[in-house]
Formats: sequence, structure tokens, C-alpha cells
Amino acid sequence: MLASAGHQVIAVRLETDDPAGFGVDLRLSTPQRRAEIRPEGDGLALLLAAPRHVVPWPRQDGVTFEDDQVRSMRAAALLRVSVEGDAASVETRDAAGPGAGGVSAPVLAVRGAAAVTVYIAIRTGFAGWNAPPSREAEECLRDAAADLAVAVALGWPALRARHLTEHRALMDRVSLRLGTADGPSDLSALATDQRLTRRADGAPDEDLCVLAFALGRYLLAASSRPGTQAANLQGIWNDRIAPPWNCQYTTNINVEMNYWPAETTALPECHEPLLDLVADLAEAGRAAARGLYGARGWTCHHNTDLWGIAVPVGKGLGEPKWAQWPMAGAWLSMHLAERWRFGREVDFLARTAFPVCVDAARFVLDLLVEDAHGYLVPSPSTSPENDFLTGEGPAGVVAGSTADVTLARELFDFVLEADRELEAAGTTRTDPDAAAVEEVRKASSRLAPLRAGTDGRIPEWPGEPEETEPHHRHLSHLIGLYPGRSLDSPALREAAHRSLEGRGEGGTGWSIAWKIGLWARLGDGASAYRRSATQGVHAVPVDRGVGGAGRRREAS
Repeated sequence: MLASAGHQVIAVRLETDDPAGFGVDLRLSTPQRRAEIRPEGDGLALLLAAPRHVVPWPRQDGVTFEDDQVRSMRAAALLRVSVEGDAASVETRDAAGPGAGGVSAPVLAVRGAAAVTVYIAIRTGFAGWNAPPSREAEECLRDAAADLAVAVALGWPALRARHLTEHRALMDRVSLRLGTADGPSDLSALATDQRLTRRADGAPDEDLCVLAFALGRYLLAASSRPGTQAANLQGIWNDRIAPPWNCQYTTNINVEMNYWPAETTALPECHEPLLDLVADLAEAGRAAARGLYGARGWTCHHNTDLWGIAVPVGKGLGEPKWAQWPMAGAWLSMHLAERWRFGREVDFLARTAFPVCVDAARFVLDLLVEDAHGYLVPSPSTSPENDFLTGEGPAGVVAGSTADVTLARELFDFVLEADRELEAAGTTRTDPDAAAVEEVRKASSRLAPLRAGTDGRIPEWPGEPEETEPHHRHLSHLIGLYPGRSLDSPALREAAHRSLEGRGEGGTGWSIAWKIGLWARLGDGASAYRRSATQGVHAVPVDRGVGGAGRRREAS
């Protein structure tokens, strides 16, 4: 089985050496209620209309299937089959009953085949974050048919060969080899779950880290290609109408983590969907900046989605620690900085990275206020998904959380870096951009400095209030250590070391993976290695599986 990025088809190959051949019944099914499944030439077609609205997860009781004054998106899938064998036959039959979702589902009955290749192409009516999906399902079906025609004409051997060539061109750019004091060992004959159990029990298995590194790169290559959407929380593998976290982008860690290995493990083209998303949000987020804060530039909060939502989630009723975090634009902009620092493409810097980041900096500039010590800090400010104790209970909103001050510093540093690089390249900046750079230059020197607290750790909030969750899964106050670069002095690194110790060994899978990267950035390979055993026993969601490759690259 393969999913060809180059030809936009899924192909499944079944073979037998039985002289009598084999038979298989093929059908399409869907949980969508507004769908039609029908014979289409020598194949099967699925045409559907997505729900008009789905109440955000975790609720499962809020699906509105029918259109109102706004149309939902349409989509289509087409299945064709190629059979081999002198006695092979294909026949379309009526199903014995309805398929999933109550939709009548005809069957392609293959009999007496020596080999069967099933080709599937899928198209949707999505036309961009800022355009209504006006295309009909029949139009989507015609596009899918065009994709299938090319793939079927190539045939399985040529399609597979091209797929392998394209796939290896990405995967073979990087290799990782880890030796041990006892020399290399080969445990590849053991099932992966058995190897994970052995590793969690303390048995050495360095090649398991190599396997995880390759898996992370594979997941990114499989879910994020130029011209497609950025990898969300479920990647491209969602199978539900109301999926966990709505198949959105959680912008306070998860979407960034998905792309940490993009540049460091030589998958820059797989970075492009996220860079495109950031550029789209730079446009979509201007209204949120202006309407909610009276600010210039652009912002994004805790989440975004296919349609470029930039406002806080929860319709004003969500807890601030989940919703009211306006610094996602600053963090996402750092991916443009990462692309520039690896690729050094002046045209990209001038056309995309610099203007998007300057506009993100305009918003942060307008968010700055003076604290009690005369320093500039962003306000309102939270530390994503965490809060602290007060005499009246937990609270999460302050002026100048460590995470937000750090993101402001990281963003401002890049804006000034980019301005120097463009000047050296002889590239002219617009007068408004030049003025914004001067604002950044003046404000940058006045940002509240990072410091160690009275307990020797990096404090998460000003005033060092008591933590509600000392072992909280987020490590946002350490962004400047990893993936950032501003937490770099020996004293601050020692404080970060103590902060990591204070957070403890446990956590969710992605949190442990972040800890591995932080320990690696501190040069503490033993601590990173010890936590890699803990990480291995967790399931592998997209963000941890992909991000884990980036942190193993950091550790290596």
C-alpha cells in the first residue's frame, strides 16, 4: 500500500500465487449523512457534503448536518480497480444493506484475480481560508478522476517506483547511527511494542531511538507537503466527524512542535505548509488585533483552524489560560526565522519573513506596558494552560509572564537581525517598516530581563506566586532555552536546570518530549536519555511523534 504525494492517490496492491486466484469485495463507506455512493464507470464514487457546523470537541451532541444560509464544503472520492489474471472478473453488485451512515453502498466484486490494484483519489471543495467553498461534489469528482487516470495509466510498478524515488529523496537525506560501548546490536526482529517495554524496563536499545527519529521525519513527510495544509493535531489521519481537539492547530505548543524537525533534519519543503499558514494568519489576524486590542499588526491566540481563526476560543466564556493568550503570532513567526537561518534565502526574507514578523512585532509593541520596575512587558499576559494561586483562588492573567516576555524578545531579536541582513543585501525597506524597526530597537532594550527567582529557578510569573501545579505539563517559561535561543547565559542556564528538575520526570508524551529537548540544549545527555525511556511507553500522537525527531536531533 502507498499514498503517493506526487500523484495524489492511494494505491493498494493484493497478489496471490494460488492458480485459482482470489476474490475480494470492495466498497466505499462514510460516517457523513449527506452522501451518495454510486457506480462510476468501472469503479465506485463517493460524493458528500460535510456538516454545516460541528460543536467543538469534547461534546458529541452538536452536529448540524444541513446547510443554512451558508453552504458547507463538498468533497468526492473515486475508486478504480485494475485486475490481472486470465480468469479475473469485476462486477458491480448492489449491497446487501446500507453502508456506514445509512448510505446505500454498491460493491465491486472481484473474482479469480491473480493480482488486484485498487486506486483511490479524493478531492474537496476547499478554496482557501478566506473563500467560501462553492465547488460542487461533482466538480471534486472530476478532479479526482483526472488524478486516477494518470495513476492507472502508469500502472502499479511505475507508480510504486516513482513513489519510492520521491520518498527516498526526502528520507535518505539524513541518517542516524548510535553506537554503544558493547558495539551495535540488532533487535529489529523484535516487535516494536516489545522493544518499548524492554527499553522502559531499563534494557539498552539505542536503535529504538533511531527508529523513533525516523518515525518523526516520516510523519512530517507524510502529513505536510508543499501546497497542502499544515499538520494539525491528528495530522491527516482523523476518522471522526467530531475529532479530539477538533483537528485544529493548538498554537501554544503543538503545531510548533510538529515542525521542530523540519529544518534541523533536512525537510525544509515539509515546513512550507506551516509557513503558508503563518502568512495567512498575518492577514487573518489583523482584524483580531485591531478589534480586540486596538493594536496594529496581527495576532493569533490559543487555537487556529482551516479558516484562519485568530480570536480567543470559547466565545468569551473560556478560561483565560485556555483562550486569552495573544502571543501565538510571535511564536509562529519564529518558524519564519528558522527557515531564514537555515536557508539564507534573501528573497524569502524580504518578501515573507521580514514583513510578517515586523507586523507581528507591531502588535507586540502595542501590547507592551511598563511594569513596576520600569521595564516593558506584554499585557494582558498568561502562561499557556497554567495558573497560580491567589487569596481568592487560581488565576492566570498577569502583566508580563516569562513566556510572553521571552517571545517578545525572540521576535524583536529576529526583526533586528532581519533588518541588518536586508541592509547588507542592499534591499530597501519601506518607510513604515523602517519606522517599526526603530520602535523595536528602542523597546527591545527595555524588555524585562530574564532572571533567576529566589528559589534559583526561572519564575513563570512576575512576583513568584505559588504554583497550582508544580509539575505542569507546559514548560512555556523555558521557551528561551528550547526551541528559542535567548536564554543563554550560564546563570540562566543553571536556573533553567533547576526549573526542569522542579517540573519532575513525568508528564504527557509531548511534554516529556519537550523536556528531552530542553535537557539536550543544556548539554545534559544523561537526563535526556533517561526521559527518552519514559517517552517510549506513551502512545505517539502526531505532535509528539513528529516533534520527537527534532529533539532527538537536538540531543545528537
